[in-house]
Amino acid sequence: MTTKRLRTVDRYAQLLAMGVRLAADEGFDSITQRRLGYECGIAGPAVQYHVKDMEGFRRDVLAEAKRAQNLRALGRAVAAGYLVEEPLRSEGLRAVFG
Repeated sequence: MTTKRLRTVDRYAQLLAMGVRLAADEGFDSITQRRLGYECGIAGPAVQYHVKDMEGFRRDVLAEAKRAQNLRALGRAVAAGYLVEEPLRSEGLRAVFG
């Protein structure tokens, strides 16, 4: 399970992109450190180094899905109850898409 060594910022971007894909395909609950490592081809300790807090990482995945306007990931986030920030609740989809 060897992969090219990436800079920290690039590795986090890779993990984030994979998180968005997993969220869109299988839902936010499928985003785990083990699954991220498997899908990105990196060992568990490397994932733990970059993703110290899964809830924080899921918030970053949600922010990236909003930025990319990934409707599948956003729909799964709503279904899983991850869109609970006050501005999102009060403004609805306008808050999601700016």
